[in-house]
Order: sequence, then structure tokens, then C-alpha cells
Amino acid sequence: MVFLMFTIMIKVFLFILVLASLGLVSNVLSSECSARCVQVGSTCTPEFYYMHGFPVLCADSFCSVTGNETSDWNATCTPYSTEGGTCSKENDDIRGGCQPGLECIYGSRCYQEGYVQYGDYCKNVYECSGMLDCSIKNTCDYPDSSMYGSSIYECDSKSSCPYGSYCNFTQTINSTDQSNITTMICSPEFSIGDECNLSINEEDACPYGSLCNKVNATSSVHRCTRLFSLGLGEPCLYHDDFGLASTCNASQGLYCKRNGVCDHISTNTSTICTDDDDCNIYEVCDCSKGNNGTCVTNYNVNSQCATATMSFYDCLADNRCTLVDNYLNLNSCVASKCGVEYCNLSISCYNTDNDFKCPSPHPINTINCRPRPISSSSLDSSEPSLSPSLSSPFVLGLLLSIAISTFVYVLFIN
Repeated sequence: MVFLMFTIMIKVFLFILVLASLGLVSNVLSSECSARCVQVGSTCTPEFYYMHGFPVLCADSFCSVTGNETSDWNATCTPYSTEGGTCSKENDDIRGGCQPGLECIYGSRCYQEGYVQYGDYCKNVYECSGMLDCSIKNTCDYPDSSMYGSSIYECDSKSSCPYGSYCNFTQTINSTDQSNITTMICSPEFSIGDECNLSINEEDACPYGSLCNKVNATSSVHRCTRLFSLGLGEPCLYHDDFGLASTCNASQGLYCKRNGVCDHISTNTSTICTDDDDCNIYEVCDCSKGNNGTCVTNYNVNSQCATATMSFYDCLADNRCTLVDNYLNLNSCVASKCGVEYCNLSISCYNTDNDFKCPSPHPINTINCRPRPISSSSLDSSEPSLSPSLSSPFVLGLLLSIAISTFVYVLFIN
């Protein structure tokens, strides 16, 4: 009987292994509501194809694509390129295949980018934030606008401006030839309580730690309003610079609803979901406990988060640090002078354990508030995905063959 059962198991295993080689059972044990992680050399899902199903993501590597969205394409998990290494913007990876913390500069080489603010020392133009240039004095300065005729381009965002200023955009008509004259210059930012508007030229005019908030529900007037300062039922705004900090008083458990009104945040985390779109703005879909996901809180609305957030902004003010493009780089003003405050904010406000993510090397030369407890070469067993060994067709076939053979033996032979 033992020999007969073994023979059945072998036949079933061989049949399943053939199916596995064709890719028909490769996802048998993966969660239906989440992505899964695979290793270098495996087939992956490019970003433009995410809408067609739950993606297969790369662990400690990037998804390199040949072909494009409108033609046949192939995508394979490929090792990152290190600092100074070659890269290409043509492989569908946002960093051109560079290791996290690096950018593909000029579409050819991986370097640290965008961490130096206006007036600070630089060696190369790509070190400067936004559209700042590295001047002959080796400081990040406004670019030369002479090539733009009557238009002036000092900045493209607040990250290109000195601390305490914002990128003021205006556009006028040249009376001589009726051409557009664009002016983008760094102007002094407003103060708390100053009137503002949400037009393109003033959306960043309020100081860090405040937003251009409507005065009341029936008024069209807006004023620079400090975060976490408004009560129940008041009109509000939120932004995603750091989580979803809003002008509502988080110490009272208030958050800014999608309709722009402060309300008590729901403590119900039992909503069934298949992806984050099924949850509210402060939740993510946690699929780690089975095929049906549950909405869980991802951003804390409480006094600890509010205090940590404002302490971080106060640190920026004390040290006159600008939120440059790559402010988490250890050489930036923000990271070098307010790194402790940033980590307090990150730990107090975010529940990162609820995020699905594949193992990835920590971004190079970047603040690390939560050191990774495992080696970069292994998959995290806590993730809703299979280990490399369990996800292989051979092991899947073996496990399934044992189960099916046992069922056949008990049902028809024993």
C-alpha cells in the first residue's frame, strides 16, 4: 500500500510539475489580495501593467522592461546599478535602474541628486535641488535666465528657493509682440494668518507647518492656517508631504474628510478590502492574514503625531532648512540638522508594518529611522508573499502532489 501511494504521488507530481513549468500553478499559494515578491532573474510586472492585476514585484532589484506598452514586452528582475554605474531611463524604472537613493543623471550614470539647497556648497549641478545651478563659486544658485528672453526662471518649486520664500509664478502678455512673459521668481512667503489663495502662484506661499485654508464654509477667503489647529466641523485641508497632516486638531481625534470638513476619525478597521482604494485615506489594505484583506490604520491621528510633526517643522525654521527634492539624503540640511525630529515624526505618525513592500536595500546615504532587521538578500517571511524556495514550481508541485495523492489514496484505495 505504501508503494502504491508513492507511485500515485510521483505520477501526480510529474503532471503538476508540467503545469508549473507552463506557469499555470505558479501563484497557487500567493495571496489573492496582494502583490508578491520575486528574486533576481524572475519575471516581474512593469508599472504600466499594474492595472491588469496584482503585480509581481522585485525583491532587492528592479523590474527592467524591454519593449513598451503598445508592443510585446518582457520584464525581468535585474540587479540595481550602484553609484557611478551605468543606467538608462528606457527600462520603465523611475530611477533608471539605480540603487535607491540614486538617480539616473543625464540618462547615463547613477549619482546622489537634489540634496543641496540654495546658497550651500556644491560640486556638480545635479547635487542642487530643483532647477538650481552650481555656480562658479561652488554654491547652488539661480540659473541663468538670459536664454529665455523676457521671461525669468529662478525656480520651479519651493524646493529651489531660499528658506522663507516660495516660487511665485506669474504670466503676462508682451505689449510689443503679444507673446507670453513667464516669471517664476522666489518671493517672501506669507505669515500665519495672512490672506492667501490656492491659485498656482500661491499654493506654496504659506510657511512650512501651515496650509492655505478656507476661513469658513461660506467664505471664499483663505488664510495661512497652522496644522492641527481647527475644530470639529470647520473647513480644512490636508497634504501628503508627511503622511496626511491636516489643519484639523489631531489631539481631539479629528481628521480632514474628503469633503474638506474636520470630523472624528473612525476606529472601525474591519472593512473588507482587496486594495487600498477600498479603505479611507488614513488606511491601507492589509492582506497578511488571508485572502480577504482588512483596512488598517496607516497614519496615526493623535497628539503624539501632531507634536512630532510640528517639532520637525520648528527645527526646519530654527536651522533655515528647505525641503529640497532629496531632503532625506544625509548631506542635506534637513537630514543633518533635523534628522532626529524627522525620525520622531516618522515613528509617531506612520504604521509602516501595514504596508506591503518587497525587501529592498536601504537608500544610499539616507536617513534610516527603522533599520532593516534582515539581510538584503532574503525575503521577509512576515510579508504576504512566498519565500524563494516555496514559490518555485518544483516545491509547489511537490506540496500539491503530496496533498492530492493522499486524497486519492484515502478516497479510492483505502
